[in-house]
Amino acid sequence: MAEDTVEVFRDSLRTILEEYPTPDNIGSGTDFETAHGDHPMYKLVVNQAGGALTELIDTTTYTIKASVGRGSPTYIPYLAIMHHNETNSPQEGRYIVYLFDPVERILYLTLNQGATEAQQVASESSQTPEDLLRTRAQEIGDDINVPGFTFGEIGFSPPGKKSRLYGAGSVCYKSYELENFPDANTIYDDLQNLLQVYNELVLNDPPEVTDSYEGLTQAMDDIYGRLEQSGTTNWLADELTKSVVEDWSDVLTAFNRGTR
Repeated sequence: MAEDTVEVFRDSLRTILEEYPTPDNIGSGTDFETAHGDHPMYKLVVNQAGGALTELIDTTTYTIKASVGRGSPTYIPYLAIMHHNETNSPQEGRYIVYLFDPVERILYLTLNQGATEAQQVASESSQTPEDLLRTRAQEIGDDINVPGFTFGEIGFSPPGKKSRLYGAGSVCYKSYELENFPDANTIYDDLQNLLQVYNELVLNDPPEVTDSYEGLTQAMDDIYGRLEQSGTTNWLADELTKSVVEDWSDVLTAFNRGTR
């Protein structure tokens, strides 16, 4: 364990919890209208906290995704940890995630589930996505033991469907209040304990493998997530631009000659 990195991670989590805007201070007419790389909250959550977490986690086994939203800022920023054998997107499968409640100033470390996948399944049944997530959470929770964690649903303060789905998808969680925020060793030990349980869960109960996506949106989100995580989003844009220029170079040259 790199003690300096653990301290940076712990301090980053606390700073996010303290400074991330409440829903009333997000969106049009506020200082946080758009989630982009130059915004201080993006730098804090994605670059600082996400970067520190990446140094603490075995990235040959896990993928890290930190987010404040895409385009429109989210009410609940998160740091997700996904086992490569389980999922590469927080929209599906089981994963560990830090969820921030900026209203109550409470941070949750939770074993959670992909809400988008649940919504797709629920649309073909009589269950609501929330009920489906609760049922699955109960089934998963019956097979694991995580001392010090609370099993069951999380009651988030921020409004919206995403809050309800995050809450219903919780298998177990541990909460950290801003006014009584734990030290770095506690943060690290809690994470390692949950990682051990998560790893055993995935290895003992691997997910079903699918060769297709449920629609273009899911496919694009998955591809974008992989590129964003690997830091190659700009590279792809450059390569696509080069490809277009190369394919059209002869046509453009002929066109220019014809207009002289």
